[in-house]
Amino acid sequence: MNTEGIYVSKGRKAWWKLIFPTICFSFALYIIIRFFNDQHTGSTSFWVFILVSLLTTLPLIVLGIVFSMVKDFHFNIKNKKYKIVKRVGFIGFGSWKEFDKLNYLSIHKNINDLHELKLWYNENKHHSIAIFKTKKAAIEAGKDLVKNLFIDFYEPDTSFIYSEEEINVIEITDDKRTIDVHISEGTRPFWQTIIAAMLYTAALVSLYFFYQTIIIDIKSKKVEFYFDILEITSTLFFAGIGFSVVKDYLFDLKNNQYKIIFRVGPFKIGKWYTFRSLDYISVFKKNESQYLVNLWYNKNKHFIFSVHKNLDPAIIQGKVLSKSFGIKLLDATDPQNSTWLGN
Repeated sequence: MNTEGIYVSKGRKAWWKLIFPTICFSFALYIIIRFFNDQHTGSTSFWVFILVSLLTTLPLIVLGIVFSMVKDFHFNIKNKKYKIVKRVGFIGFGSWKEFDKLNYLSIHKNINDLHELKLWYNENKHHSIAIFKTKKAAIEAGKDLVKNLFIDFYEPDTSFIYSEEEINVIEITDDKRTIDVHISEGTRPFWQTIIAAMLYTAALVSLYFFYQTIIIDIKSKKVEFYFDILEITSTLFFAGIGFSVVKDYLFDLKNNQYKIIFRVGPFKIGKWYTFRSLDYISVFKKNESQYLVNLWYNKNKHFIFSVHKNLDPAIIQGKVLSKSFGIKLLDATDPQNSTWLGN
């Protein structure tokens, strides 16, 4: 993308698809040259030359154009305009049109079992960007497009292929970083900590037995070991992580970024993501003893911050969170009668 914010997605055809139009253009050129030579030798008049050239070459030229034409998509993000350029070689035409918003890119399998990239804009309008034989090729092309247009990439079942929040994350220096909201799961219940400790201990014992079974034969240059024991070790270790990991959520509202930190004891890992909008907090009743407190963002995505056995503590936490983020709280415990609450 250049300094003016214009990105161009250039269309292209496979080389084998260009064989037929090349033959058409070459044959048309041969006919024109042949009649041009005949006209200069006096065997045909000028008007006959023009008429015969048009009648014989025009169908060939039209076929060549149809089978070699590609589309280039020009996007002026700053001025909210796009242009579809229909091009044959370096010759093309198109005009700028305005859009309110680029929504997302999607991949669809059409009736011919080909994978089609569609760019959706202005909520319910779309353009077909390109068609590919394989899904992998379509995804690779779409990946480059969404990175430059700052939009999400979906499959037909609405699952993400690539998300805007996972790419194009601007690095923020510590002096410009602000942590406006910090939400932590705290610590695991004591009984879960005990189970995690037992699993880690069992993993260490299993790892010890694994090393005991390793046999190294220098003469025959062979190494023997029991891989099954290593599988047991890894299973015990990851089960221990499942009972001991906790998550922290950091929100930098000034820079529209959030970070999820996974902690296991003193060890932690996490990275920053971007978000477009923080929409609202909701309290949802999953069953008679589970009330979920969620943060909804980017219109259709959410975090589950906590699970409560009773409604009152869930509502209290929802109000605290809605006040911290400066957004509304939705009581969605009754799907037929959801209610907006003050924070």
